[in-house]
Amino acid sequence: MSGGPREAGDIEPLAGPEAGDEADDTGTEGRGLLTLRLGDARFGLWIDEVLEVARTPPISRLPLPVPEVAGVSALRGDVVPVLDLGIRLLGAPAARPGRLVLVRHAGSDTIVGLLVDDLAALLSVTEAEIQPAPEAAEGR
Repeated sequence: MSGGPREAGDIEPLAGPEAGDEADDTGTEGRGLLTLRLGDARFGLWIDEVLEVARTPPISRLPLPVPEVAGVSALRGDVVPVLDLGIRLLGAPAARPGRLVLVRHAGSDTIVGLLVDDLAALLSVTEAEIQPAPEAAEGR
């Protein structure tokens, strides 16, 4: 990141060793984790699973009975399903969704947009430092 003024939503650089470097002298390797803000809560995604982060584009609502599906958005000619992580993880919509985090859905080529309030930081952590996901996120 440059030394110029920071814009709202900029993230901090990797803290500690770079992703993939040894995190400590025990031989445990660190891995890049992008932390996301939803209200007062922080959640993380492995950076190697994140394709892109964008400001929230216009979202077309769909008549679906699934509340966490915010709708779809057109990004560079592709239609991307958008999920509101606030509803999925906290039971309430993202307070001020300002970012769309694009990830590849596990086990497929489908790209999904995750609506979050903002980005928090980019960290280097070990698997042992990660707390379990909330029950709402299990199996998703």
